[in-house]
Amino acid sequence: WSMYIHVMGDALNAIFVIVNALVVHFGEPYLGDDRFLSDPITSLIMCTVLLVQVIPLIRDSAMILMQQAPLLQGVAGVEEVKEEMLAVPGVLDVHELHLWALDQDTPLCTAHIVLQTDQVKTASTTIDRIKTMLHQRGVHSSTLQTEVVDMCAPECTHTDSDPNTPVTCERIKTLKAPAGAAAGREAVAPAANQS
Repeated sequence: WSMYIHVMGDALNAIFVIVNALVVHFGEPYLGDDRFLSDPITSLIMCTVLLVQVIPLIRDSAMILMQQAPLLQGVAGVEEVKEEMLAVPGVLDVHELHLWALDQDTPLCTAHIVLQTDQVKTASTTIDRIKTMLHQRGVHSSTLQTEVVDMCAPECTHTDSDPNTPVTCERIKTLKAPAGAAAGREAVAPAANQS
């Protein structure tokens, strides 16, 4: 896009220079010495055209350099992306979620996904579902790190195959509790700690 603006700016500048030269050369019978005003007038027009094209480019570049979260298709912000990830069956928690743009057309995503399973296939399926959701939002490059929590005790009613089952396991309650509510409790598991 910036190359297109550069080329179009050069083409417009060439046209303005030609028009200015024609006015100065052939305008004496009609304008007299006022024909020389065409030079500063065309310069101001050229500067205005360039500013109108360049200011949005500078703004977009600054947002990329500051790693602002990009606008995704149908998503209001990072929290909504996190909520969609948490809605995927099998996902217990999402943290270290980062969204940023490499350039104007390439959003990137990294996240730590906490799962409770003892099967690699289940973890892979869950990650594939999250990646599919991200693809639908226009994020085609993502790095998702899984953090696996040990399976619950035999008497626990929570299983990763049925996320709607009532959660009775104390470890899972601690993991899903808000940060303030979980304070003072024993750590869930080394795998669930933030890196």
